[in-house]
Amino acid sequence: MASEIAMLQRAKEIGQVEAMAEFAADGAMVLAETGEIPVSDLRTLRDDGRVAAWTPKTVWVSCDARFAVSDGRFTAADGKVGDYVTTWREDSSGDYVWVHNAKALDDPQPENTPLEAPRDDEIVVEALISVKGHVTDCERPAGSPPPHAASMRETLSPDGRLSWRWSMSGPQRIFRLYAWTEGAWKLVLDRQWPMEGSK
Repeated sequence: MASEIAMLQRAKEIGQVEAMAEFAADGAMVLAETGEIPVSDLRTLRDDGRVAAWTPKTVWVSCDARFAVSDGRFTAADGKVGDYVTTWREDSSGDYVWVHNAKALDDPQPENTPLEAPRDDEIVVEALISVKGHVTDCERPAGSPPPHAASMRETLSPDGRLSWRWSMSGPQRIFRLYAWTEGAWKLVLDRQWPMEGSK
């Protein structure tokens, strides 16, 4: 997504926390291991100016393009890697601002195999970043999204075709995205990450 790329570029200039605050919607929340952190408190997080890079792999967009969810990989400043999910909505200016952000490091971390330095006669081609884009069906959904547990909260896209649920209770953070696609409500993203102290 263009907004996500712009936020990463801005993070390189002013730091990740400041950039996230700049691109956040009113009332935006970071769903951290310790609980929910409102955007107004983002600056209480430690930010030494180093940027954790992130790369979207999948993006789901509602039919009216006013709501989107990106799912991808990130690299922390210390080199550790993990998954992240960010929900976005269109603001009054037509730009996307993020509403929810959550991430978790891989556990265990993958083993890195050092790459050999290329020879002088070798041409190095970097891998292309591939993002899978999906748009919900534009026909009116037949019925409501599947029911969810009372402990889960839900955000429904303005056109009623994307349903984002999350829960911070118990030992896990749970994130689920349902999309109206191929004539049915389908679970297209399911993330379950531990809360702090539950590992």
